[in-house]
Amino acid sequence: ENKVNPEPTIDPKQIEQVRKYLSKRNAPLAEYADVLVTAAYEYGIDYRLVAAISVIESGGGKNCFRPYNAWGWGGMTFESWEDGIYTVTKGLSKYYARGATTPALIAPSYCPPSADSWARKVQYVMNQIASN
Repeated sequence: ENKVNPEPTIDPKQIEQVRKYLSKRNAPLAEYADVLVTAAYEYGIDYRLVAAISVIESGGGKNCFRPYNAWGWGGMTFESWEDGIYTVTKGLSKYYARGATTPALIAPSYCPPSADSWARKVQYVMNQIASN
C-alpha cells in the first residue's frame, strides 16, 4: 500500500465535527469518524467528503445495499467499515489527482445521471459538517 502522506497530522476538531454530524443522524459511521478523517489525510482528500457521500447515499451507513457499502460504490461488498472507508477514499483520491477536488468537479464522472443535484447535496453536507 502506498499512502500519499505517511505521517498525517490529524486535527482532532475535524474528527469531532464528523462524529457530531453523523451522530445527530444516528449514522453507524459516526463511530468511525477517526477512520474517515485519518483515511482522508493519508490520501490527501477533504476530510468531509467520504462522510458526506455516505450521508447522501445511505444515511451514513443506515441503508446500505451491500454490506459495509455506505457509498453505492460500484456494487461492491466490503469486509468492514474500515475496508469500505479506505477503498472509497483511495478511489476518490484518483479524482483529486486529476484536479477534481470538489463535489461539483467529481460528480460528472462519479454519478453522471444526477451529477448536479448529487454535487449540491454532497457540498451541503460538507458545509454542515464544517459548521459543527
